[in-house]
Amino acid sequence: MALLRCRAIKKNFGEHAVLQGAAFDLAGDEKVGLVGHNGCGKTTLANIIFGSIEPDGGAVEYGGENLRIGYLLQNGGYKVHVRGVAVETGFAAEADQSTHERAYGENHIFRKTASGIGLDRVWEWSGERYANLSGGERTKLALAGVWSSKPDLLILDEPTNHLDFAGIDWLVGEVARFGGAVIIISHDRYFLDQSVNRISELDDGRISEYSGNYTRYKEEKLRRYESQLRQHLNDVKQ
Repeated sequence: MALLRCRAIKKNFGEHAVLQGAAFDLAGDEKVGLVGHNGCGKTTLANIIFGSIEPDGGAVEYGGENLRIGYLLQNGGYKVHVRGVAVETGFAAEADQSTHERAYGENHIFRKTASGIGLDRVWEWSGERYANLSGGERTKLALAGVWSSKPDLLILDEPTNHLDFAGIDWLVGEVARFGGAVIIISHDRYFLDQSVNRISELDDGRISEYSGNYTRYKEEKLRRYESQLRQHLNDVKQ
């Protein structure tokens, strides 16, 4: 049974049609890279899957009523919800130290994840320390937070933007060990090559599917293009 199915998703912003019948199925343990040029609608589709944006046409069908989705945002925050019920949004940079200790100090998964990615005893940081986080620290905190929510589906939007190579390798390992499904939006070819077993390319509002990692996708896309070109030339000759 599919974890979710996107059926002919359409979304317009004014007169601009971003999604024009995008179809997308996801099994419960798949690791999928969602790729395409900037502005093609990848984040829009991710928000529709998460439930924060309504499509103008089509529908998303979910495999269970209690499906828990964790969404790492490009800006370094994160959102989590069980279908229809908001659970958690980001982390409060302005909170005092006791708030962070309660929120993070007793969460074993958060503590383990934060330590693994290089954030030592983060639950003891002061509110002022949280208010002056670097981009990398915000991303790492969000990763620890979204992982500790125990989602069935992870959506990671440009997760490597502020990570160093050690952080990227840590994330590769965590994605490999994660027991649920993952949708990754990324321009990082190394990360995609190491992390996904399918590429879904979004172009002109629709999705084309390719099995394998990013390198396999580029090879198969070239093969399909050359095959279509040969067919076109044969048709012209006839």
